[in-house]
Amino acid sequence: MSKLKIERIGGLAGFGSQNSRLRSVGEINMDDLSEKDKKTVEDLFASQGKVEKNLSMDAFRYRISRMTPEGMESVEDSEEKIPSAIKQTIKDQII
Repeated sequence: MSKLKIERIGGLAGFGSQNSRLRSVGEINMDDLSEKDKKTVEDLFASQGKVEKNLSMDAFRYRISRMTPEGMESVEDSEEKIPSAIKQTIKDQII
């Protein structure tokens, strides 16, 4: 069972940036995702999370990380490409 760690970054206020005091994070097990969502996640990792260059500066992006035998692997992509089951895990935390 592989656990995914999710971060929502960007947006109007720059949430999740280095200087932000608000983090939007979540976790979900791959086994808890539908087959369609699992395929979407695998496709994101296969594409190495190449974010579109024409994203609005105010758009949210999601960083998804997982542990592999080689170490931590992360991808980042636009909000539209992330399954809703993953987006629903996000909780805001003040740090």
